[in-house]
Amino acid sequence: MDIHEKTVKIIKDFGFTGRGKIPEVLGISYSLFNNKLSDKSRNKFSEKNYKDLVNWLKDEVKKL
Repeated sequence: MDIHEKTVKIIKDFGFTGRGKIPEVLGISYSLFNNKLSDKSRNKFSEKNYKDLVNWLKDEVKKL
Protein backbone atom coordinates (compact mmCIF):
# COMPACT_ATOMS: atom_id res chain seq x y z
CA MET A 1 0.00 0.00 0.00
CA ASP A 2 1.52 3.33 -1.04
CA ILE A 3 1.32 6.67 0.82
CA HIS A 4 -1.68 7.87 -1.18
CA GLU A 5 -3.62 4.67 -0.47
CA LYS A 6 -2.75 4.81 3.25
CA THR A 7 -3.95 8.41 3.46
CA VAL A 8 -7.21 7.63 1.66
CA LYS A 9 -7.77 4.62 3.93
CA ILE A 10 -7.42 6.74 7.07
CA ILE A 11 -9.73 9.40 5.65
CA LYS A 12 -12.39 6.88 4.68
CA ASP A 13 -12.06 4.70 7.81
CA PHE A 14 -12.64 7.72 10.05
CA GLY A 15 -15.34 9.15 7.80
CA PHE A 16 -13.53 12.44 7.25
CA THR A 17 -14.82 14.79 4.56
CA GLY A 18 -13.48 17.87 2.86
CA ARG A 19 -16.03 19.98 4.70
CA GLY A 20 -14.29 19.46 8.02
CA LYS A 21 -10.86 20.24 9.37
CA ILE A 22 -8.90 17.72 7.32
CA PRO A 23 -8.02 19.92 4.31
CA GLU A 24 -6.71 22.52 6.78
CA VAL A 25 -4.69 19.85 8.62
CA LEU A 26 -3.17 18.75 5.32
CA GLY A 27 -2.49 22.35 4.28
CA ILE A 28 -4.59 22.12 1.12
CA SER A 29 -7.82 23.64 -0.15
CA TYR A 30 -11.20 21.91 -0.04
CA SER A 31 -11.24 21.53 -3.83
CA LEU A 32 -7.71 20.08 -3.95
CA PHE A 33 -8.63 17.69 -1.12
CA ASN A 34 -11.60 16.39 -3.12
CA ASN A 35 -9.47 16.25 -6.24
CA LYS A 36 -6.83 14.12 -4.49
CA LEU A 37 -9.52 11.90 -3.00
CA SER A 38 -10.97 11.17 -6.45
CA ASP A 39 -9.79 7.96 -8.08
CA LYS A 40 -9.78 9.68 -11.46
CA SER A 41 -7.36 12.43 -10.43
CA ARG A 42 -3.66 12.50 -11.20
CA ASN A 43 -3.17 14.45 -7.96
CA LYS A 44 -2.22 12.15 -5.12
CA PHE A 45 -1.74 12.63 -1.40
CA SER A 46 1.94 13.10 -0.60
CA GLU A 47 4.08 11.75 2.21
CA LYS A 48 3.81 15.19 3.85
CA ASN A 49 -0.01 14.98 3.70
CA TYR A 50 0.13 11.52 5.29
CA LYS A 51 2.49 12.60 8.07
CA ASP A 52 0.44 15.74 8.78
CA LEU A 53 -2.72 13.65 9.07
CA VAL A 54 -1.14 11.02 11.33
CA ASN A 55 0.44 13.66 13.59
CA TRP A 56 -2.86 15.52 13.87
CA LEU A 57 -4.67 12.30 14.78
CA LYS A 58 -2.06 11.52 17.46
CA ASP A 59 -2.46 15.01 18.92
CA GLU A 60 -6.24 14.66 18.98
CA VAL A 61 -6.03 11.28 20.72
CA LYS A 62 -3.76 12.76 23.40
CA LYS A 63 -6.48 15.31 24.17
CA LEU A 64 -8.93 12.55 25.13
